[in-house]
Amino acid sequence: MKRAAIALIVVLAAPFVIGALAWASDAFFKEELHPIYGDRYQVARVIDGDTITVSQSDRRIRLFGIDALEMDEPGGEAARNFLVALISTDDLLSDFIEEDRYGRMVARLYLPNGQDVSALMIEAGHAVEFCLYSGNHYGTCGDSDA
Repeated sequence: MKRAAIALIVVLAAPFVIGALAWASDAFFKEELHPIYGDRYQVARVIDGDTITVSQSDRRIRLFGIDALEMDEPGGEAARNFLVALISTDDLLSDFIEEDRYGRMVARLYLPNGQDVSALMIEAGHAVEFCLYSGNHYGTCGDSDA
C-alpha cells in the first residue's frame, strides 16, 4: 500500500516537476542569448548618432555610454547614417539605466543577436565612450573623460 501511494504521488507530481524544469531551462537559455532584462523596441526615428525615438512612444532614448558628434558638426551625419543602417531593420532589446536630466531614457540597446549598439558605434569610429558616465564600461577610457 505504501509503495502504491508513493508511486501515485510520483506520477501526479512528475508533470509539475518536468514543467518547472522546462520553464527554468527556457528562461535560462533566453538570458544566455540576450543578456538583458528590458523591453523590445522598434526604432521610429534616429535623431543623431546617440539618440533615437521608438515606435511604442515618442520618448527619446539616449544610448548609454557614448557620445557621437551632433548633426551640425562634421561627421555627425555619418554617425547618424551608420546608426540608421545598424538598427533600422531590427527590433532592439533594452537595458534601462536611468532617466537623464533632459527626460530621455538612458539605456543599453542590443541587436537581436545580443550585440551592444553602443559598442558597435565605438568600434566603427562613429562615437567615443562617454567616460564621465560610462564607468569605462567599454574599456576605452584613459585618464581623461570624453
